Amino acid sequence: MNPSGASTSKATSTLLSLMLVLSSLLVAGTTTVQAVGPNQNDLNSGGDLPDNTSVNITNYIFSGSYSGSGELDYGDDHDILKVALNSNEGLYASLSFPSSTTYPNGTTLYNDFDLTFYNSQLFVMGSSYMSNPETLSTNSSASGGHGGTVYIDIERYSGAGTWNLSLTKFTVSNGTGGGGSGGSSVVNCTGAGTLTSDILEPNDSTATASAANLLPLTCTGLSIHSTTDVDYFEVQMTAGVTYYANITFIDANGDIDVGWDSATGSYLSSSGGTSNLESMQVTAQSNQTTFIDVYGFSSA
Repeated sequence: MNPSGASTSKATSTLLSLMLVLSSLLVAGTTTVQAVGPNQNDLNSGGDLPDNTSVNITNYIFSGSYSGSGELDYGDDHDILKVALNSNEGLYASLSFPSSTTYPNGTTLYNDFDLTFYNSQLFVMGSSYMSNPETLSTNSSASGGHGGTVYIDIERYSGAGTWNLSLTKFTVSNGTGGGGSGGSSVVNCTGAGTLTSDILEPNDSTATASAANLLPLTCTGLSIHSTTDVDYFEVQMTAGVTYYANITFIDANGDIDVGWDSATGSYLSSSGGTSNLESMQVTAQSNQTTFIDVYGFSSA
């Protein structure tokens, strides 16, 4: 497979960082399997999924969720499939695999499988590696919308053995399939780093909240410039996804606290420590609109 583009990398923050992390159970331990053979049935396809896009790629048609298993081995380094999506749909995938594989002769291999999304033009949308499970969502696409098709590449980096893939479709509203339910984020999120009204003002209420729906999002140089200043960020959540927010600042200049609530005002999380970092984590129980509020607690 020779798609255009490059894999995305994780962003680091200096002031406000909203990072999307898709959660599921870690699969670990050792399993005993047979080597990949002629009786493969990757993801119920009746055989081995293709190793490249120059051949006919199996299109998986489903509503809601779909899951199945497959195998990778030496000489079978990729399993590629595709999912057709409507313009108002996004896709989430979770790939899990045993940490090692032991063959009948006693040989043990340690596994590392990777996961990559490509859009209809075979540009990289995102990738996940060095984790188990590997998780991806079109929410965090590096190349915009999917164009109606997402190609999914399951790659054997090392080891060999079985894998399990879970796919879930979700609804978006921006017409590209490349964002959360709100489908947008602030375009310019780099402030001057001064104690004045920052670049995102006015965002002092939920009605004027700064959009933070295309994740990960990193903002720097923002400020709580007065005792009455509160900065709101809107995050559209997808059920089953875990979201993280990290806000860093210089506590000696004034203490900043943060909260996370639903659109109806229900409490989701908060952080009110006295260090230079406030962190929150929320796992969405449903598709919903939420708001993060950042405010000064003491002389901020």
